[in-house]
Amino acid sequence: MKEVAEEIHEFGFGFIIFFIVAHMGGLIVHTIHDRGALLFSMLHGKRYLQKRDTEV
Repeated sequence: MKEVAEEIHEFGFGFIIFFIVAHMGGLIVHTIHDRGALLFSMLHGKRYLQKRDTEV
C-alpha cells in the first residue's frame, strides 16, 4: 500500500509541475506575441491598453 501511495504522490507532483511549466510557457508566448504585460495584469487586476488597441 505504501508503494501505491508513493506512486500517486509522484504522479501528482509531476502533474502539478507540468501545468506550472505549461502556464508559464503560455504566459511567455502571449507576452512576446502581444507585447502586453499579462503577468502584471493578473497580479493587480488592471489592464493597460496601448493606443493602437483603443483606436476605432
